[in-house]
Amino acid sequence: MKRFSLSFRLRWLKIFFASLVLFIIGAGIGVAVSFPSGILEQRLVTLIEQQGQISISEGAFAFGFINLTARNVLVDEQPDKNIPPIRIERAKLSPLWGSLFSDNPGVHLDSRLMSGAVVADLFENGQIIANAQHLMLDFPIQNGWSLTLTGLLENADLDSAMPLTNASQSELNLTLNKVSLREEGKDKAMLTLGDIALKAKGKGQAFRITELTAKNGDFELEGRGNLRLGSSPRNSTVSLRVTIKPTESADSGLVELLKLATKEKANGEFEVRISGNLANPSIH
Repeated sequence: MKRFSLSFRLRWLKIFFASLVLFIIGAGIGVAVSFPSGILEQRLVTLIEQQGQISISEGAFAFGFINLTARNVLVDEQPDKNIPPIRIERAKLSPLWGSLFSDNPGVHLDSRLMSGAVVADLFENGQIIANAQHLMLDFPIQNGWSLTLTGLLENADLDSAMPLTNASQSELNLTLNKVSLREEGKDKAMLTLGDIALKAKGKGQAFRITELTAKNGDFELEGRGNLRLGSSPRNSTVSLRVTIKPTESADSGLVELLKLATKEKANGEFEVRISGNLANPSIH
């Protein structure tokens, strides 16, 4: 019987395993190309709807070998959560290569919507690290009022988890510019809120609002307080102490309403407390 040297056997094993890897990759590509894309798309949409508790009525999905892209996706209106319909122009999911061989692999999301961008890293353990920039806001206030909230979400940074658990640690920094409330059918703003900044830290569903300011609007505002998130605004509670100072542009009628709700200080400021459920809070 012919005997082969150790170096020959090692070289043969290398060729065998290289061929096996190439075969597996080729088979994977073949399955990905030949598998009915409609079935994959439907399963993906169902998974997104279940995990995000949303409804998707439009959109085109395309599967690459290592990524997923979506275009013209419409997330339906959710009246119970005060969320209007949102159109996502395009989005791309791709692996976070450095995390794939760790115990917490993740994916990277790059999306374009509302004339701005949202990017996020999403991990298997539920952690989400996200940033949003230059999102144009134009949302109806869905509580029986004919009002629309407009403005620009200049920047938002979020480090949190989905879903929130008792051990979840969260941090949110938010900056909005030129925010206003407009009555339906009218061009002039009923209330100009101006530039708003918010900083909050949380554990589980309980958040501490460490900074809340509004400048360059009808009222200057500073506040702090607590927020507990529920499944919807109606199931979420807020407790804030806010100092409000009218500016020269403030509507006199709104100032008079403030005087009825709370006592005016000598320096022209009003201190109010905002509490109750987030969908319909009380001011006193």
